[in-house]
Amino acid sequence: MTWKRKHLLDIESLSVEELVTILDTARAFKAVGE
Repeated sequence: MTWKRKHLLDIESLSVEELVTILDTARAFKAVGE
């Protein structure tokens, strides 16, 4: 998925695909930090 938003100001307007992308990215960053 290509991220098309400039800012993340709220999550109500996000699609399921965008939310999954955010969570997957957060999981990857957490793994790097461990």
